[in-house]
Amino acid sequence: MNWGKLGEIGFNDEHTLLTFPAEDRPYIQNMYIDKLVLYNVAIDETLDELIESKKQIDKMIHYKNNKKLLWSYFHKTKLHANDFYVNFNRLENHFENLLRERSSIMQNFHDNAMKYHNDQTVQDEKFSPIDTAQNDDLVVQPGISMAAKQITSETFKKWEFCGLGRSLTPVAPDQNKLIDEITRFYIKSHGSFASIGDLMRLLIISPGDIPEADVGELCVANAQSGGDILFRVVLDKLVHYDPDTNFLCNSSNIYMVSRI
Repeated sequence: MNWGKLGEIGFNDEHTLLTFPAEDRPYIQNMYIDKLVLYNVAIDETLDELIESKKQIDKMIHYKNNKKLLWSYFHKTKLHANDFYVNFNRLENHFENLLRERSSIMQNFHDNAMKYHNDQTVQDEKFSPIDTAQNDDLVVQPGISMAAKQITSETFKKWEFCGLGRSLTPVAPDQNKLIDEITRFYIKSHGSFASIGDLMRLLIISPGDIPEADVGELCVANAQSGGDILFRVVLDKLVHYDPDTNFLCNSSNIYMVSRI
């Protein structure tokens, strides 16, 4: 086993930080980010509905002759109980469609970002970055520990914040913060962080109120300050951000496949 790789749970991860001219912000916002924000709201609302519907179905289920039956004492007929189950299936399908549509937007942006970075033709003619940088990343040990707690329902903290920092110091397994943090902001108001199968996908746009800085690192965290980070990305160079002339977008694909 290569202990130097412990904690690296991605394969061919792709993190691309891009700068766009300030005048392109309305287009990128409308074409990608605003759509993601709307999908975030719809997905959260549908998930809440699914959870409530599942609670109702659980109350109706009983077992007879080793068979699972939808029935409850407070329903006059099995048909009433079955209506809840049909509605649950409808919500599930709607939820899956929302996830697919959100993923499609993020993938479209990521494909354009990678083509631009690799000097290939970008299909979206209005997608015109002025600079780009890529990554060295690590899913850190504290992030792995927190993810395990999420899986076993030992915590309700979520990876909801993105952090930007200045440092180009290489990543290390025990890191739990950015080395020289500039700001953190709520992801769902500025993009999305989603899990699709064995892939985690992040797309964010920088808020308009962060100060001018050279950005060299970023993370996803579970608190607005302090807390834990899931991963720390160190770029291959500093990217200059000046709110008067440009804005930042980061697109990441993180593959959950062992590299140990």
